[in-house]
Amino acid sequence: MSEITREVIGHLNDLVETCKDEEKGFRDAASRVGKDGDAELRTLLNLFAQQRTEFGAELKNEVLRRGGEPAESGHVSAAFRRGWADLKSALGSGPDYSDGGDYEFQILVNCEAGEKAAMENYEHVMKQRLPADLQEIVENQYVEIRRGREQMRLLSTQYKPAA
Repeated sequence: MSEITREVIGHLNDLVETCKDEEKGFRDAASRVGKDGDAELRTLLNLFAQQRTEFGAELKNEVLRRGGEPAESGHVSAAFRRGWADLKSALGSGPDYSDGGDYEFQILVNCEAGEKAAMENYEHVMKQRLPADLQEIVENQYVEIRRGREQMRLLSTQYKPAA
């Protein structure tokens, strides 16, 4: 395997880990909305989790196609996990729906932070030397993640608590 192929596989595995972290973060966020929370928000978060699962699977296939071993877990990097870890610490053990939507607002703000971290990882990989077919896959996934971040930002304005 050439050095370039090893580098490409490394970049792909970084994105696989990113997708795993995103999937886990969205699933956790959806579960924190809970059965008494906003059903549409919970559904949306689960859809984002499923999308990240599909992104990861697509990237794993590319790793395999290039003779590599796909990453099986998320990042160990504290910088990337911080956005999703902040979700857990900000929300504590469970929701308090008496606050008029503040809980959902916090979920969305932290999901947006997770999306920002994912976008940064994708941007880093897009600056590397990638084969054209792979560049297209990465760019298409990036566009969807950017759309997700924008959607989180718009929704957070709807849930923002009154001052």
